[in-house]
Amino acid sequence: PALSQGLVEIIQKTQKAVIQGVTYDSNGYSTDSVMGFFISADGLAITPTSGWQYGDSIQFTDHTGTKLSIHKIIALHPYAGLALVQLSTWNEQKHTYLTPTNTPAPVNRNILVFGNPEDHNEGLFYTQAGRAFFQLFIRRGTFVAAQLPQSLHGAPVLNETGRFSGILFHLPAFNEPVLLPLSLLDDTLWRSIDLPYEEFLASRQKIPDAQQGIVQGLLYQITGHWIESAKAFSSYLKMSPEKADLYALRAISRLNYDNQLGCREDIEQAFAIDKASSLAAYANALSYMHQQLYKEADDQLRLALGTNPAFALAFLELGKLQVASNNIKEAYISFSKAAEADSMLAEAFYEKAKLTQLHSPEPNTALEDLQKAAQLDPNLPGVFSLMGNSKITSHDYLEAIRYFNQAINLDPNDGHAYINRGMAWFNVGMKENACKDWELAGKVGMPQAFKLLSRHCSELRKSFLQNR
Repeated sequence: PALSQGLVEIIQKTQKAVIQGVTYDSNGYSTDSVMGFFISADGLAITPTSGWQYGDSIQFTDHTGTKLSIHKIIALHPYAGLALVQLSTWNEQKHTYLTPTNTPAPVNRNILVFGNPEDHNEGLFYTQAGRAFFQLFIRRGTFVAAQLPQSLHGAPVLNETGRFSGILFHLPAFNEPVLLPLSLLDDTLWRSIDLPYEEFLASRQKIPDAQQGIVQGLLYQITGHWIESAKAFSSYLKMSPEKADLYALRAISRLNYDNQLGCREDIEQAFAIDKASSLAAYANALSYMHQQLYKEADDQLRLALGTNPAFALAFLELGKLQVASNNIKEAYISFSKAAEADSMLAEAFYEKAKLTQLHSPEPNTALEDLQKAAQLDPNLPGVFSLMGNSKITSHDYLEAIRYFNQAINLDPNDGHAYINRGMAWFNVGMKENACKDWELAGKVGMPQAFKLLSRHCSELRKSFLQNR
């Protein structure tokens, strides 16, 4: 489809902000390539730190192939594997810069990735944002629904409205790239370096600070590659063994591939380094939950929240424990605090809405939280079913059917969606559709479907047989 003139101008402006880096070893041989982009009119740019992890130096070029000199390393973000650098050859007539937004990339929507303009199709790659994820220190991101060249590592990404919406990140030996959120550019985890480039290259801190072990470990956790995740954290700990959070993160990975001994050792080491480590307490709580020691898990989650009152995931897990022990009011408060602590945590809005539907005298008030959860992560199991339930409560049956359709498209075995879509069809007078849905509900294991079929569909079936 033809692009609007406005979007063409946005693309051209973005291309002028994109830079490409090639890394070299001590003998001058190329070892890797990365992308980057300008974010201000004084030559500040963002690029992955892998340029220094896998090489001794890096040389950038702009969209015209002109070499750019690195003046200074301003800061590094170890949890995102990003560097903030200043290039001394910024030219306002030749370059432009990208303005970050906090709008998350919508799932299953088109995105445009910017690579080297000398590549095929001028370095433009059209694809879609895939499923969403939420991870400690990274927050809400998405996978990319296509295999893309690893040379696009660090490339800026626009959404279909032309807004700068993320940074492409590639995991080593893993084909599915991810889209890092732009909120990373404005968080508090950046580590100030403020060194001229040559001094940075000669400094000892270059080696640990340029490591991508933390972000790789975090993303491997998201993909369920728990052993690879633990190895990535281990690679960082070899150079920075004093990081309590890294032991806690590795403990979570080890817990998930059933290395109980290693998990316990990491938790103890994290507490030995920092007795007030909220992440160590959180990892300890997960370990206790794995052992079904729920009182101990509750204590550890409260310990984590005592030292970090904005720990959204700790509030979320505490709320789940409270639901399991039927402390509904306390659970609702915990889920509300999780959503307040991090507005990108889809599961917090979902769990809060689920309690509202089950226990509130006005269950349709859950819809706003459900819409927020679905916007952040439409693949949350049951989210569209609950939205449909909310519409049934308010007697908006056609809208309910639309939500149940979405639920069934995501999960063809969602028995609750079939049952309730059948109810909605029945209430608008389309009994044949209702009976078909209840039959499908029975096939996926919903016993109440047979009662509905017996009560409402026997006459319909008899009439159908008589008219054949």
